[in-house]
Amino acid sequence: MIRAIVFVLTASLVASGASWLVDLPFEVAVFGRGFELRTSLAVAVAAILLLALLLLLLFELYRALATAPRRFARYRQQRRLARGYRSLGEGLLAAAAGNAEEARALAREARRTLGEAPTVLLLEAQAAQLAGDERAAAQGFERLLAFPESELVGLKGLLSQAMRSGEHERALELARRAYRRAPEASWAASALFELLTGARRWTEALAVVDRLAPLGLATVDEGARYRGILHHLRALDLAAETRWMDALKEERKALRAAPGFVPAAITAARIAHRLGREREARRVLEEAWAVAPHPELARTYADLVPQERPADRLKRFERLRARNPEHLETRLALAELALLAGRLDAARTLLQAAAQGDATARAYRLMAELERAAGASASVVQSWLAKAGEAPPDPAWVCEDTGEILPEWRPFSTSGRFGAVLWRVPPKVSALALAPRPPFLLVDSRPEASEASARPEAAEAAA
Repeated sequence: MIRAIVFVLTASLVASGASWLVDLPFEVAVFGRGFELRTSLAVAVAAILLLALLLLLLFELYRALATAPRRFARYRQQRRLARGYRSLGEGLLAAAAGNAEEARALAREARRTLGEAPTVLLLEAQAAQLAGDERAAAQGFERLLAFPESELVGLKGLLSQAMRSGEHERALELARRAYRRAPEASWAASALFELLTGARRWTEALAVVDRLAPLGLATVDEGARYRGILHHLRALDLAAETRWMDALKEERKALRAAPGFVPAAITAARIAHRLGREREARRVLEEAWAVAPHPELARTYADLVPQERPADRLKRFERLRARNPEHLETRLALAELALLAGRLDAARTLLQAAAQGDATARAYRLMAELERAAGASASVVQSWLAKAGEAPPDPAWVCEDTGEILPEWRPFSTSGRFGAVLWRVPPKVSALALAPRPPFLLVDSRPEASEASARPEAAEAAA
């Protein structure tokens, strides 16, 4: 609508101008040798305009002829590029579909038209990988490193090749370079952390672990647990070098990162006990008990005072009871000590309270020992043992990936993943495959066992 109005107004103005020009009482005269030309002003203006238009057309025709070769070359180049990009796109689709031969053929066509563009090199490398030509794929990824915009892609391809072929040192160097180049890339951080932990480079892994949670590679709690594990493993290395004070400092960091982490608390307490820091040894175990009671914590707490009478040990364990009185492990540890001290009534009270909650097999085994100590018949004892066989299994160190039960904590699961061994109730079927735990866990507190616990190899075995 607006365009129609503008056109009508423009046409009206042009018509009005032409009418005004025709009505002007002027004429134009041109004199030459032997001739004279006279015409109106309007005709003269029209002739001038026609001449200008003719000159303009002649100029455009000349320019078109002069630039024709260049425009034809540009047109051919554009067609060539279009064909190359079409080959490139089809090649990438063929590579994604797993068609190696078609992908390689299209990669060659794209190279003829586009040259060594980063996307062409990527297609060649991917096609070579599909065809099983790892050497050609590596060459393609290497050439990608020369372009800033494709350097990260080249590093990722080379890193993947190195990890598949077991070249861990090369893979580690590539992962470091990729992480320096793009610390925000989740694959680079994940690969670097996995390779550093696999190479037991705990200190360097500590510099990466804080990036896992922000990148979505771990939850906040998992990140804190990984940090605690790394400090604990560093402490074990320092203890192996008999650098006891440095090892204790690392264990303190581990417990600050992951409060209640049992291996760290046990090793810290044993090292503190070795250094004569008895108060710190007790405090570490008590604080860990407040967070997560564990049978090995109780065993280590018992070993702090070797050759202690059961009654005295039961009294000392009241400090643990005050830290976490309602927990099942607290009741079981105190019931065991009460049973060893001959305080059957106290043991029965504790075990009855444990049976009212989520009692595990160990609680019923202790009840069977209690009835045996009280002189009950064999049928009564056997009934409690039968209940132990039907009860939920006791917590154990379980591989998070496979569900397999492990005899002790390890930094790597059976699947090889770092930090995937957790203390939890195992599946019932898996628990039946193992021999049941003995009812008494706090019996063996010999002085030689306490001395051995302070040695580096014993600390590592406990962890």
